Amino acid sequence: MPDNNQHRQAILLVCKYRKLQMISPSINQIYWQFKDLFRMLGCQCVVSISDIYSTIYSARYDKNNFYDLGDGETILTENGVENMISLFQYFESLILICVTEHDADTDLYQAIITNKHQTAPYGSREDLEWRFSFTCNKLSIQLKKLTGIQDQQRTTFLLTIDRKLISTKSDHIIYACLETKIIQNLSRDFGKRYFVSPVITRTCPLVLAAFEIDYVERRGKVKWTHINHNLEFHLEQLTQIFQNALGDRQLEVAIAKYADTDLYLCDTCAIDSIDDENNQQIDEYAMETEYPFWVFDKTVLLCTGRNCTVERDPEENTFATIAADRIGEDRIYRNRVQTQNHRCKNETPSSNWMDPTIVDSTENIRIGHNAEHFFFVYLQKLYGKIDVTPTKNWRSSNRLIVYPQYRRNVDDSVGYDIELHDTQEHFVQGTGSTTKTCYFEVKGTSGSFDKIHTEFHISQNEFETCQAIANDARRREHEAYFIVIIENCLDSEKIALGTIINWSSFLNAVKRMVNSYRCTIASPPTTNSAHTNNKMTENAAADHQQNQGQRQSTASRDNKRNSMPQAARSNDEPSSSNRNNPPAHQNQQQQNRQCYGRGRGWNRNSQYPNTRN
Repeated sequence: MPDNNQHRQAILLVCKYRKLQMISPSINQIYWQFKDLFRMLGCQCVVSISDIYSTIYSARYDKNNFYDLGDGETILTENGVENMISLFQYFESLILICVTEHDADTDLYQAIITNKHQTAPYGSREDLEWRFSFTCNKLSIQLKKLTGIQDQQRTTFLLTIDRKLISTKSDHIIYACLETKIIQNLSRDFGKRYFVSPVITRTCPLVLAAFEIDYVERRGKVKWTHINHNLEFHLEQLTQIFQNALGDRQLEVAIAKYADTDLYLCDTCAIDSIDDENNQQIDEYAMETEYPFWVFDKTVLLCTGRNCTVERDPEENTFATIAADRIGEDRIYRNRVQTQNHRCKNETPSSNWMDPTIVDSTENIRIGHNAEHFFFVYLQKLYGKIDVTPTKNWRSSNRLIVYPQYRRNVDDSVGYDIELHDTQEHFVQGTGSTTKTCYFEVKGTSGSFDKIHTEFHISQNEFETCQAIANDARRREHEAYFIVIIENCLDSEKIALGTIINWSSFLNAVKRMVNSYRCTIASPPTTNSAHTNNKMTENAAADHQQNQGQRQSTASRDNKRNSMPQAARSNDEPSSSNRNNPPAHQNQQQQNRQCYGRGRGWNRNSQYPNTRN
């Protein structure tokens, strides 16, 4: 096998699970010179569909592909997911080769090869029409027969959006869907239906057809109800928006309609119409969407203002509403938090601590999402799901990644991520019979937490929110502000509480670097008296004012420094123009031991912080 094969990873998995030896220029290379001889002797030189089929079956029962939860064969690890994706994409390639080598005059060849639109994007009208032409009909039966799948004795498994492997030869109802948001709207019946991973759905249509997996887009129907709403002001706004977007000054919006959309789905047949005879077999789902308009055939249905979607309070329902692509992480986190206790964290500096792995901007975002998700689950462990809910406690917009239907009460300007009335005094002791409301700003790191080395960002808004509590004796009796650091946020098996700091009781516990919003943890005070706390509060405020003054006083010096060669500057003293957008190599140097979370950074042209995701 040559080394440049695009399905090399899948081929290696086939060799592993089929107990075959691979010969290539880099593997068992001593035998590569005899490759022609091996072919003459009839050695296997290609991977067959039967090999892939058997490999998927064997991988399903390899516990190394799963997290150690329950029977150890439930939730796939990141590596397990990647292995299954590579196998299915190779499966797709082998099926395509099989069809291509078939008679070109057959309907199957015409539907799959001839009629495929080469440039149509996934989910477009042309793409869907092509997929539907050989899905769950006589052509899909022909495809199964041609590839020999119908003769396989073993069952196979499909990768689902929640990182499970579901058998295709069972009573499970399995659908494919190209839109994750549509799957989310069907989350009420996740125990009733399973949904193939969108990655597999997009890249493996022939695999889905061979196993007769239907599409939600083909089986379901969308219904919308609307009323006329011809406010002249709204129509003028919409006209201007569409004219600017399309570059057509002749365009005019004549009518606008508020829309409420619903999805109808039937597991026994595709819906052509809804009447009394089939109404009992059809399930109805509210479509939560933020799209400004919908396009149906040649009709553009405009949705304007806050009434575009009728928002229902999902907390009035008892069904799970976690985002479909976060269900796997949520289950892992709920298992992990059972071993966590913030009261017993060991913050002793490690002698063998190493910088966390350098990550890119996409992974920075993942770190923030995972950190807040993990800590929210930890709070639910302490207080229960009834007392800790998304809309009541989780205030940051990262909540919408995990609970997309819980839109109410999201506010990134409050200066913290999560709030909790600590009635059981898990985090702070109240005064007398009064318990405190706790505000938590959550930070995450890609590696392990270290008390000395770990750095994180604190925005102006977060500092002022905490300072307002620390400087007010009355508020300190009822409120507390905490910094929470979650470690190993990119590894679901190792994610854990790093530390929790009661910042409002000791502002100098967080040391802010000069001319920066980067922070480290300082040593705690030897006394906890009210006088010491007030003194530390004054010192922290003075340090903050000094930071602001030095930042302004160095503006002209930064401008001069901008004209200097890059090599002449210190990495610890970035230019003013590059403070918010440092060069790529500087990003790598700074990210290697920093925590990431939602916050607001500095704009050098303004005294006010800007929103920073």
